[in-house]
Amino acid sequence: MELESSENNQAWYSAWFNTPFYHLLYQHRDYREAEDFIDNLFDRIQPDETWHILDLACGRGRHAAYMHQLGMEVTGLDLSENNIQFAAQLVSNRLHFKVADMRENYGEKKFDLVLNLFTSFAYFEDWQDNFQALQQIHRSLKDDGLFVLDFLNISSLPRDLDRIEKTEIEGYSFHVRRYIEDAKLEKDISVKAPDGQDYSFKESIWALSLMDLQAMFKEVGFEILDTYGSYKLTNFEALESDRLILLARKA
Repeated sequence: MELESSENNQAWYSAWFNTPFYHLLYQHRDYREAEDFIDNLFDRIQPDETWHILDLACGRGRHAAYMHQLGMEVTGLDLSENNIQFAAQLVSNRLHFKVADMRENYGEKKFDLVLNLFTSFAYFEDWQDNFQALQQIHRSLKDDGLFVLDFLNISSLPRDLDRIEKTEIEGYSFHVRRYIEDAKLEKDISVKAPDGQDYSFKESIWALSLMDLQAMFKEVGFEILDTYGSYKLTNFEALESDRLILLARKA
């Protein structure tokens, strides 16, 4: 297995998301969880089969595939070529996948709903790049179109967070250190393969609070309709909720 660590790549996400290790580490994010969340969301927003939905940073397409099963036309975009190659087996006349960067113009098509799920936002080192990604989401929506952002609730984490987690999955040993530094939530990820080979990767996202996101959304032109704290769409509690899920409308 020939893989590069993130130390040899300027962008951590370009290395990490293209590896099989990423999907091993997060394999607990299963299809049942994705389906339950989409069911809860659709009960709230009541889409119909005329909608075209964009799943931005779609991964291997678990949410996109289920929305397609429910009768929607769905386009999934992801920066990882490996993810899109995996998702391509699901393609149909109303389910599409494409490699794309969320900071760039990804076409003239206007969507009824854009989803950005599983903390797939605020990756970029240059702060303006994250703002540009949000502007592109706004631009891609129809007037009064909806946007759902699923983000980690930073406020529920201790300010002195420095946590080490160790786990073994299918013979691979993962050592993950989580900490907050310079306004970012960092993860240092070390992997030891069964053949003894060592790999190292990184995750780094801006530690955005609800107030931070509210300010960004307002500046871009989104009206926040609801704020949830879980995939069951329970009320958001700043110090308790695991997730920070925003439902917004293009104003």
